[in-house]
Amino acid sequence: MFVSEGIRAQVAKLLSDGLRPSEIARELELAGPTVDYHVSRLRCAERRIRPVEQKLDTNDIQARRYVSTRSQVFELLKTGLSRAEIARRLGIGKGTVSYHARRLGEPVDARCARRYDWSVIQRYYDAGHSLSECIERFGFARHSWHDAVKRDAIVPRPKSMPIEALLAGARNRSHLKKRLLAAGLKAGTCEECGIGEWRGRPLSLALHHVNGKRHDNRLENIELLCPNCHSQTDTYAGRNPRRGANKDTSPADSVLSPSAKKAA
Repeated sequence: MFVSEGIRAQVAKLLSDGLRPSEIARELELAGPTVDYHVSRLRCAERRIRPVEQKLDTNDIQARRYVSTRSQVFELLKTGLSRAEIARRLGIGKGTVSYHARRLGEPVDARCARRYDWSVIQRYYDAGHSLSECIERFGFARHSWHDAVKRDAIVPRPKSMPIEALLAGARNRSHLKKRLLAAGLKAGTCEECGIGEWRGRPLSLALHHVNGKRHDNRLENIELLCPNCHSQTDTYAGRNPRRGANKDTSPADSVLSPSAKKAA
């Protein structure tokens, strides 16, 4: 990249001296298409600056300062200076230099991607903190995180929640049922009668909570039942919600399945 900027600076100087592209190619011992490329980039950058300068109000000091900064950044980039050095010379932030460089069509400085210690961020993230908490702690932008992931500088957690965490609290029933089937923890058949199809098509199974507490997603408290068997359960559709309140039952009895109760 720095070699390219150095060549572009030389091309810019020779252009300002009045040389044609073909003469510049001979002077610098470069291929004609290479010179044409740099000339095109230089003229493109100038066209970006010129319309802004033409539209400025003479009394708009802030806008003038903005264009002046971009012009200075453009000139210093042509000399091959690093963006950090340009920032020091102009007394502005490196992010400001990078912003103007991007607007001028310059490629992103790969070193900017390494200004955060992603190994430290990874450790903080692995300790259980969310992406939002990492952003708040270290001050990077969300797109910087995604760029770091693409470079393998950051290894994000799997998007799907571990099945243990999924069973630990209140979850969407449809999602929980799909995850249980995908993990092989439940079969695609009714746990009461064993039916899995009806008229040659898969039967829709209901997620049934044995003790009637719909947020109690312990594996032993969950059954997949066909509509008929589900409708016959003691807690179907909120039936007898206080049924166990007047009975002296042990914790183990509270989660017995219908089939287990019959066997008992």
